[in-house]
Amino acid sequence: MMRLRYLVLLWVMFGSSVYAAAEARQFHSQTQEQQYYRIIRHLRCPQCQNSSIADSDARVAAAMRDKTYQLLQQGWTERRITDYMVARYGYFVTYTPPVNWLTIWLWAGPFVIMAAGGLVIYCRGKRRGRANSPLSADERRRLAHLLHNSGKRHL
Repeated sequence: MMRLRYLVLLWVMFGSSVYAAAEARQFHSQTQEQQYYRIIRHLRCPQCQNSSIADSDARVAAAMRDKTYQLLQQGWTERRITDYMVARYGYFVTYTPPVNWLTIWLWAGPFVIMAAGGLVIYCRGKRRGRANSPLSADERRRLAHLLHNSGKRHL
């Protein structure tokens, strides 16, 4: 039992530092380091749904961080790296997808549906309004005749 405690203690002390050392990166300048952290905070992990690759422990996020670091070391710009990741993983990896003919329906779709529903309600109300229009003189005479005759039958 005592050995198990020591093993757990050793793993906590040294095992976690191994993982921390894996993320240690050397940058040419402070600006490049800031660019790196800005990029990895703005890219979404494809596996973790709503976590950035900076916050995710998934393997795909680690691979994306590594690739981002490599591309920055090669002199790529933030925009070019983001475009590379979008080309590889799709628009899902960005928190702000571009507005194009595919994504426009995500933005405009609810408004189009609400407008169509409002048009249906308006047209039905207008049709119902016509049904409640006043009776002509001929229709009133016929209705009075029907009401007068229906009362005589029940007596």
